[in-house]
Amino acid sequence: MPELGPKTVAVLRAELGEVDRFSCTDQAVAYAGMDIEIKESGKLKGKAKLSKRGSGLLRQILYLAAIRSIHLEGSAFGAYYHHLVERGLKKMSAVMAVMRKMVRVTTHLMKTGEDYDPGKVWVGAVSEWAPTRSPPPPTLGITLWPAVPHRAASRGASYTSKLSGIFVCLSGS
Repeated sequence: MPELGPKTVAVLRAELGEVDRFSCTDQAVAYAGMDIEIKESGKLKGKAKLSKRGSGLLRQILYLAAIRSIHLEGSAFGAYYHHLVERGLKKMSAVMAVMRKMVRVTTHLMKTGEDYDPGKVWVGAVSEWAPTRSPPPPTLGITLWPAVPHRAASRGASYTSKLSGIFVCLSGS
């Protein structure tokens, strides 16, 4: 999948584990903590929210991949996002829908061994979406350092984030 880089795929494989244990893709979505949960008690009915029972790292990586695919020209996931926003869905809800779709597609591909077909992600992916905005900004340079708090910031990085024991520093190239 052009929307997912090698590090994203590695995190997906590590966090999802053996996908054959899921009988359907809905179970993988629930395992990732992206299933909808309504908290209610007696007469009180709450809002529908994500359950967030799964891996936070998996949701974080999927969020970054979804944002990237939204801005990637010719992306089937980007076309799906724009379709949902045009239908009136809030932008963040549309991003969550893209994240759920990514889990479903990657689980299916890992389970069956099929090749990625963007036409199967969303029916209108190939024909309808033609980007009208400028191309995405240049890719960011990624530098990895051992997890020593705030040491990366002294090396001139513009953004620092801790991902499972490794500092990932992004700087424009």
